Amino acid sequence: MLRKRKPPELVISEPDIEAALDHLQTLPYRLEQPRRWDRQRLLNRIRGSLATAQRAVNATESGLVYMR
Repeated sequence: MLRKRKPPELVISEPDIEAALDHLQTLPYRLEQPRRWDRQRLLNRIRGSLATAQRAVNATESGLVYMR
């Protein structure tokens, strides 16, 4: 019987998150927002990217072609 693999965990350190937020705040076209909103938006984008990548891996493993 085949077991479904657990998706790999991703651990991002707090200093890496802070560095990413510092970088985002230096961008010239960025709207001024509270830092906690930026943090939440960054984490949501990472989660969304991981979900998309996992769907692509699942489709490739099952022989399907995934295009978005």
